[in-house]
Amino acid sequence: MFILFTGDYMIQKSLRQQYISLQQAQVYSKMGELRAKLEYEVTSSMLLIQSMASYISIYPDLTTADFNRFAKELFERNAHLKNITASPDFVFKYVYPLEGNEALLGKNYRNIPGQWERAKMAAETGKVVLAGPVDLIQGGKGLVGRVPVYNDKGVFWGLVSSILNFNLMMESISKANSTNPIKFALKGYDVFGNKEDIIYGEPELFSKTDVINMSISIPSGKWRMVAEPVNGWAVSHPHALYVHLITLAMMLLAFYLTVGRIKNMNQMKAARTHEEQIKKQLEQLNSELQDRVKQEVEKNRQHVEMIAEQQRFADMGQMINAIAHQWRQPLNNIRLVMQMLDDMDSGEDYGKTREELYEQHSELVDYMSKTIDDFRNFFSAGKQKQIFSLDYEVARTLRLVQPQLSHYNIRTIQNCSYENNPDDPSDMYFGFMSELRQVLLNIINNAKDALLSVENDARRIVINIDKKDNNYYLSIFNNGPAIPEDILKKIFVAYFTTKQEKHGSGIGLYMSRTIIENHFNGTLHAENTPDGVIFYIIFPENSPPATLPQN
Repeated sequence: MFILFTGDYMIQKSLRQQYISLQQAQVYSKMGELRAKLEYEVTSSMLLIQSMASYISIYPDLTTADFNRFAKELFERNAHLKNITASPDFVFKYVYPLEGNEALLGKNYRNIPGQWERAKMAAETGKVVLAGPVDLIQGGKGLVGRVPVYNDKGVFWGLVSSILNFNLMMESISKANSTNPIKFALKGYDVFGNKEDIIYGEPELFSKTDVINMSISIPSGKWRMVAEPVNGWAVSHPHALYVHLITLAMMLLAFYLTVGRIKNMNQMKAARTHEEQIKKQLEQLNSELQDRVKQEVEKNRQHVEMIAEQQRFADMGQMINAIAHQWRQPLNNIRLVMQMLDDMDSGEDYGKTREELYEQHSELVDYMSKTIDDFRNFFSAGKQKQIFSLDYEVARTLRLVQPQLSHYNIRTIQNCSYENNPDDPSDMYFGFMSELRQVLLNIINNAKDALLSVENDARRIVINIDKKDNNYYLSIFNNGPAIPEDILKKIFVAYFTTKQEKHGSGIGLYMSRTIIENHFNGTLHAENTPDGVIFYIIFPENSPPATLPQN
């Protein structure tokens, strides 16, 4: 009897711990899903606002019609936008839609209390500033995003700002929470790090000690999410009563066998049958728990895929900025050629014929078209394996980001220790070309951020490519400051970042290591050196099949 009582207690304790862990895993998984969707909604909306800033940086003298045409396209792509404005030298000049927002025209940020500090911060830091949610005059709440604009000479032009419909955004999050719902609330910290009031949900959740916490990364700030099951934490397992009944039945059976003895073989057979039924019930319970674990693993896989898609959007934003840098000089040259053609009509002699100027004009247009082709090809390779040259893909990635690096006076050097013969299959690699580009882009952009603290004329990035012992070796060196040892151990952990003020998401290096390990069967690690930091990528050779065409 004592053994049965002890067994019942241990089973109940184990079931209770398993059920609490299961509830926590479900809530954490749902919070991750909601966080990813909320970060996606905010990030995708801010990317559209940044695209307007990029457009104005290329065409700083745009007309109201040009502004309205581009703004209309943005509104058709995103339902969260309520309005979008452009303010050269902090004065509202362009507003879309104009209806209901006429009062904004001509106003100066410097004379608007509560907004000037954030507008000035965006201009001084050159970063996106997101504020709110704030109460809107027309009702509801909205987020205010502000993006600084610089002309092709790097001179501050003004601000692009937009109000995002926070209520509509949270309705989308609520729909995502309709299946396996949880009770959650949000608290925000503004761009200056000041603690704000509750921005969504029930305030009493933040006073509880057993809720699950999760941070949400947004431009120039952060939000904190807390959550618990809709009906609170259930302590007792749903099957606890059945286990009690089974234990009680076993105790009664043991008592009957001990005191009354078994009178005949039929009773013994019935007892064995009863024990088998109990065993099947326990097996069924174990099977249900295993199925639930499989479901949670699948949800986690989907969450990882969502993180990868989020990182892809961030990479596209970086490439858009690269193209903006790459186009500025050709656009200036085209403007100069057109001016020379006009002057030649007035009799001016530049020592060149019209045919030579037209040919120069055509070469500049072809160069800009090739830039667009490079950008399209960079993100169009998909998830299929391709044959490619490692040396060539590194060079192409550097070519795409070179204007940005040159803007910050960063010199790049690429070395390849072996002769790269495209006709020799042993010099080619068969794998996921687009994912290798994504890894290179992440590491190069991190190196660029680190080099901003180095003297202007000493910044450099060196990429070495080697092949030996049936392995490829890539080393990406930058002469920026060393990474502290306690941080170096965490840089590949998901959502870990030291660049909150620079809008670091903490998923770039995590996804890079995941790609190298899972899709290239290799390793990715970083080391400090006396002169800077080196990232090492090592993966085995993978010669292409003879039947596939070469990329």
